[in-house]
This record gives sequence, structure tokens and C-alpha cells, in this order.
Amino acid sequence: MAASIKKSSSRPITVKLKHTGLVFGLMDADNLAGKINAMIGKSGTNVQIQSGELAKLAIMRYLSGDMPGGINSIEQFASTLPANLFASSETCEGNPYLHANRYSLSDMLDRIAEYGPTKFSTEILSSLVDKNSITTAHLDSTSYHFHGHPQYNLVEIANENSKEPTEIVDVLPDNPISLAHGYSRDNRSDLPQVNHLGISARVDGVDTAVMLYQAAFDGNMNDNTRFQKFCADGELDYLKQAYPNMKTLVADSAAANALTVKACHECGIELVTRLSDSRVKKDFDKVHSGIVPLSTVEVPVPAWAKAGTKPDNISYAWLGTQELKSKDGGSVEVLKIMFVAESMRELKTASIKRRAEKELKDIEAKLAKLVTVPRSCEADAKRDFEEFTKKLKYVTVSEPQYEEIKGYAKAGRPSANAEKVVTGVKVHAKAAINEDEVSSAIERELYYVIATTNLSTELTEENALNLYQVYHGQSDIESQWKELKATGTFFDSIYLHSERRIRALLSIVTIALFYARKLITCVRRALEKHGLSLSLHNEPDCSRPTLKTFLRFASGEREDSDMLISKGLVWLPDDIETSILYLVALEIGDEAVKFYTEDFYLKHSEFIYNAIVDMRTAFKESRVSEN
Repeated sequence: MAASIKKSSSRPITVKLKHTGLVFGLMDADNLAGKINAMIGKSGTNVQIQSGELAKLAIMRYLSGDMPGGINSIEQFASTLPANLFASSETCEGNPYLHANRYSLSDMLDRIAEYGPTKFSTEILSSLVDKNSITTAHLDSTSYHFHGHPQYNLVEIANENSKEPTEIVDVLPDNPISLAHGYSRDNRSDLPQVNHLGISARVDGVDTAVMLYQAAFDGNMNDNTRFQKFCADGELDYLKQAYPNMKTLVADSAAANALTVKACHECGIELVTRLSDSRVKKDFDKVHSGIVPLSTVEVPVPAWAKAGTKPDNISYAWLGTQELKSKDGGSVEVLKIMFVAESMRELKTASIKRRAEKELKDIEAKLAKLVTVPRSCEADAKRDFEEFTKKLKYVTVSEPQYEEIKGYAKAGRPSANAEKVVTGVKVHAKAAINEDEVSSAIERELYYVIATTNLSTELTEENALNLYQVYHGQSDIESQWKELKATGTFFDSIYLHSERRIRALLSIVTIALFYARKLITCVRRALEKHGLSLSLHNEPDCSRPTLKTFLRFASGEREDSDMLISKGLVWLPDDIETSILYLVALEIGDEAVKFYTEDFYLKHSEFIYNAIVDMRTAFKESRVSEN
């Protein structure tokens, strides 16, 4: 077809299809746009692009792997895609790319905020999975920083003299939140943040866990409080209604409190959580001393593990029950089991040693400052020295030597009989890693205690293995936070300095994460079916790629997906049907395959071509006017 290009025809334009067709194919197969339009769609002749199409565009933006500018550059991003992916020549007046702008996307976020971001994402996600297949879910939270000003939003309080409430609050947490400073998982405690609660589970059709529920919460609220609210204020019950076969909820030690346990009991949910080390010191001593013997069980090799992977052996000991007390004087009991992950010794050793080396480096820098910046007196020197040494974990510091610095009390030329006085005090001390403490810390890291609220659990090897596997599924949701942050967010877009829009954006990002996991499942299955692997520059071939690896591959590093398009002309690479992108599209189905055929674009070629040309002309004119 390339040979049919004539000089008299419009000069063809190159459009990089990349993995766009795969993502749009997955969304079209689920009728995502139709579902979103039914919830927050707009009507009227002035509507050029519906909310469902804008949501798909935002999801594609998130999964593009390249996000500078966020929503502020959404028009430019849209213009890299064929216009018929999100707009129709029959209903869209003017250039479709100009309608897919930050204003229309912000309006969509406002509509989601009005609908309720948590309700919106939960209803969408529950419609995309087999609800009855979910029996175990994992609860966790993370935080996202942004370079805006803190916003302390307070829910309006009803007038005390009024008998009627001013607002009926739903069980879902869609009230305003505070974008505030708090404990940062991003290591950016200097910036305000929003916290994000999530529930994930394994579902049929996706090889990895996916998020089922999300809710933003105050940036300065801790996990203990938020997890209690989730379990006790109706959210857990709401989730149980959406997924009726859910029997087990797994969470970290922030959920190990009486109120959370009681709330789970009332919902008919077994809670599996970790007990903090401070709560089980006596149990550690009993196991270390041999009073409580350890048993061993073999952990089967996961289906996704590499060929030749050997099974792990873990040690465990049932520890009986423990009472958790609440502030109101009530209490509940949980059943405890200790695990020793000997197979993790190498990783834990490396991790603890890194922490020790970092602590040593920090302490040496502080000690050096006590020499280069003398304190005004010995009392101040002792106070500052003791202030940072009392917090040491892996480092010891030698007894300090205090050196008095003498000088003249007044500046300038001293008088003949002037005497020198103490003008400052230096502190000399040496720091070193405490090897005994490092060894003890490594041992403590290998031992941990899990608790279950199911007190009738039989103390068998089978149930010990089951609890071990269930709790270690917590890494499923933790990996999703990492994946989400590695891809990036839109939070620093200027039009998102609003807690309402940030809450709405989190619902879109959560849905995008679902499609990211569904996409990588299809990629891995296609590679396995055809005995293929991805090849990147200067890296070993990969048959089970991560999302980040696949995005690099699909973006053109090794795969040619460039399409030439003009009025009445479309040309795709001759080998497109043998490409990995096409094979993945076949794995998804006809909804994705069509995006890698010339016919799909040919009937809209004039619409696509004119829109791209007009948009590029508009960009050039705007740059000229700015200069």
C-alpha cells in the first residue's frame, strides 16, 4: 500500500500505535465507557466527548509510561493517538483533540467527586470481576505527596439548635479530606500528602491480585484509626455485600486491636493480622529458649515460579490465645502462631546491614558537626550528644571527650591584661556498628507472630501452612502500590490542587491499575503460548515481564508499530501480524485485534488526518505567539 502514495496526495503522518490498542481493547471488551456514561455521563448537543471516553483517555495516559505534565498536557497526549479511539466524526464538532483538554477532564473528575469517588470505583471494579470467586481480601494503605499547599478541609457541623441534620452521610467515606503533612511512605515528609486505603484480592482471569476497593483519607491520619473506621463504620459491611463469599480479611499490625476485631466478627469476617513484636516478647523468649518447640512444614512452589525453584521450609509454633483490650474496658481474644522464615535470612541480613551502615553514616556526620560547630558550653554539648545517641539501634558510640575552646570574650584586638575564657566546647567520640545488635536484629526479623480471630482453628500443620500463605499474600497489595508509584500520578497538575479532584483521580488511577494487571496477564500468557520472550537493549530476555518492562518494549524500543496515515490511506508494517503486540491482541480478542488492522482506521482516515494536522498547526502557532 505504501507504493500507492502519490505526490499529489496529502503527505502521510506517522502515528505510533504501541500498546494503545491492547489497553483500549481490554476496556472495550468490558464496555467500560458505557458503564461510566451511565453513572456520570452528560447529555445535550454541546457534549463533544462523553465522560466514558475521557476516562478511557485518562487511563491510557496513566498506562502510557510517560507522564510529564499530567492533565496539563492531556491535549498533546491525545494528539498522539488516532482520534477515532475516543471521538466520533459524526458527533464531534471541530477538532476532537481540542475537546479532550484539561477543562473537560477536570469536569469529569468533578462529576466523579459528586457521584462519590469510592462508590464510583467500587461499582466499576465489582462489575469487572467474578464477585463470587473472591474469598480472601488484603487491606493496606499508602501515601502520595504533592507540591501544593496543605488543605485542611473540615466537614460542616450541624447547627446545635437545629433538630434536622444538615447532611446525611453515607457509609462510604466520600466526605472532604485534609491534604496535610503526615507519616510519608514516599520519604517526602516535607510535603503535604493524601493517604490511600486499598483492598485487593486474587480474581479469576487475572494472574496477579487486583484492587477492588479504594478510599482516600486525611494525610495526617494513622493506619490504626483508619482501619478501625473501615471495619466499624460500615465500609467492610458494604464490601461484604458486594463480594458475598469473602470470608477472610488480611492486614498488617495496624489492624490488631479490639475494635477492629469486634467489627470483623460482626461482619462474619475472619481477620488475619500480624502482632507487633512488642506484644509478643514473652513468646519470642519461650521459642528462643526451647520452652515452646518449633515444627517444620514445606511450602509448595508457586505456579508462577521459575522452573527448578525449590520449595521452602518454614518453622512454626502455635502459641495459644492472646487478649486484646479496648479503651472502653472490653477485650477480645485471638489465636497466635509464630513463623520463622529461615529462607529469608540472606535478604534480612542484607537489609539490616544496610540500615546499620546508613545509621553509622548519619551518626558520623552528626559527630563531625559537634567538632566543626562547637557548642557554647559543656552542658549544651552533653545535651546535644545525648539527644541523638539515645535513639541508636545498630550503632554504639564511645565515651565522649569534651574539649574546651578558649578565646577572648570581646571581638577585636585584646587588651594587654585580657584573659582567655571558654568560648565553646567540642565533642570527640567514635561510632561503630554494634555487631551483636545487628545479629540480634536479624534473628528478630526472621521471627514474627500472626494472629487469627478464628479461635476454633485446629492446631494442625495444614492450618499453619494455610495461615502462612494467606498472610504472605499481603505482598500482593504492597506490589500494587509500588507499581502505581513507579508509573507516576497526575497529582502535581495545576488543575488538581483540589482535594475533591484528587479523590476522584484516585478512583480513575485504581481502575487504571486494574487494567494494567489485566494487560500484563495477557502479555505473559501470549508469550508463554508462543514460546517467546521480550528483548530489550543491554538486558537479558524476559518471558514474564513487569508492566514497566513491557511499556518500554511496546513504546518502540524493540517493536515497530508505526502507522502511516493520510486521507484515504493507511499503512501498517508488513510484519504487524507476527509482532508480539498483535499476538497479545489475539489473546485479548477481536476488541483489541481491530486496532492493529488497516481497515479500522481507513474509514476514519480523513477525520484522523485532519485532526492531527490541525492540532500540530495549533501547537506551532501557540509556540510562536508565546515567543
